[in-house]
Amino acid sequence: MTAAPVPATQPPGGSTAPTWEGLVAAALVGTARRPPPRSTLLADLSDPAAALLGEAAVLGAYRRAGRLPGQAPRTLPPPADPDERPACSAAAVEVLELILSGEVPIPGGVALLAGQWLDAAARAGRRVPARLLPRLLDLGSGSPALQPALRSVVGPRGRWLAGHHHRWAWATGQPFDDLEAVEQRFATAAKAERPRLLEAMRSAEPAHGLELLRSTWKRDPAAERAALLAALAVGLSDDDEPFLESALDDRSAAVRQVAIELLGRLPASRRAARMAERLGALVGPDDALYVAYPGEPDAAARRDGLNDAAPAGMSASAWRLAQLVAATPLSFWTEHLGLSATEVVASAAADTTTAGKRGAAPAGPLLLGLESAVVTQAQKADPSWAVAVFGYRRSPAVLAALPPALAADLLSRLVGAGLGPGPAVAELFAACPGPWPPSLGEAILDRYRQLGSRAVLELQAALPVLAARLDPATLPLVETWAVTLADNQSLRRRVQTLGHALSLRAVIQREFPS
Repeated sequence: MTAAPVPATQPPGGSTAPTWEGLVAAALVGTARRPPPRSTLLADLSDPAAALLGEAAVLGAYRRAGRLPGQAPRTLPPPADPDERPACSAAAVEVLELILSGEVPIPGGVALLAGQWLDAAARAGRRVPARLLPRLLDLGSGSPALQPALRSVVGPRGRWLAGHHHRWAWATGQPFDDLEAVEQRFATAAKAERPRLLEAMRSAEPAHGLELLRSTWKRDPAAERAALLAALAVGLSDDDEPFLESALDDRSAAVRQVAIELLGRLPASRRAARMAERLGALVGPDDALYVAYPGEPDAAARRDGLNDAAPAGMSASAWRLAQLVAATPLSFWTEHLGLSATEVVASAAADTTTAGKRGAAPAGPLLLGLESAVVTQAQKADPSWAVAVFGYRRSPAVLAALPPALAADLLSRLVGAGLGPGPAVAELFAACPGPWPPSLGEAILDRYRQLGSRAVLELQAALPVLAARLDPATLPLVETWAVTLADNQSLRRRVQTLGHALSLRAVIQREFPS
């Protein structure tokens, strides 16, 4: 029995308003059973299949342009402002199109190299062809990490286009010159949008961002206050300290915890001074550095964040000590005790640190606290602290706290000394900022060639990092390595994807010279 065709609803005007969903439905069940919706433009076509394809082509163009078909406006919107920036070279555009197509397998996916292309174009002050703007805006909608670079690259045309599609609203830019308008929007924006708006303001004007946070603070719910306070991490400075200090008395535990974490990054804060005073009563030089266990924290210490939630295997007293050390400025050790970073860390790591000291704390919590202090105070502290701690605690967080050149040098030495395979090694590579100097890249590639199949799992995890940070000049080494893997096709394909990424990055560097 043949089913009767499903009748289409005819709106006033004599044609069915086409929608993408309606076209898909007609294509799935067949045009014989469900005639496709038609616009007036294609109403005269007698072949339903041809009408379906025609409507799909028209509607697809609307979708790519970021505007759905509808009633024509009575007046046209004003055009986009002119973009006076010079155009990208043809080679640069070809590389971008190749990256966006996804046709070339790249470790880390499209976003990895697209981000490098966008950063380079933004630094060079170049504009992309208008035809690629919808694709770039779509990419940014799914990859928030690319949005800062995209806001710069898409220029006035991209911002104009973004204003006509709700999914691209992030690219419209913010009227930061009109603070009253920003405050009004911040006060009425959706819950998810408010932290993003505050972060954008903090990136542009940190002081105005703090005032924006203050403008609604007293009436914001606790959950929103915690998320908004965390946005102060963008552009954090000592100017934010008074507000963060007051947040230590907030009725919300989540808000207080965020304030504690942010104040930990400000070694000149009043909280840091109070922690240093508490630690000073426990620390003193003798034949070797020793630190006594702190007692039960009073209300003031608990306000500053000291708690008894010790990790497994650590006593509450040891945990209090680790927290005190972590929250104390690293400069305390040199100013209070006259010891260098190397001396303090070596003493903290030595088994004999507390020998013969009755009631003294073991080295574990002291070194743990120093490691945390190095990580949280990375922007303010002398790099010698991170170097000293890394000698005993080779953690990715400590390596990331170092200046890029110093981190690369330490990692080069570590790789040269010999590193066996393991996921922790891939994490170390990820923590070392790029671009890497050729010497580090060559050492890492040589290590992987020697380890061979023993490091396949580690290499799989590290490939996106290698693709993003290896110097493109190491491409011949990668290609030679791939040739030697004829008997291991699986590993060879992985190495070839690394070669693809380096080849594309070489073109990006050539077309956008620093």
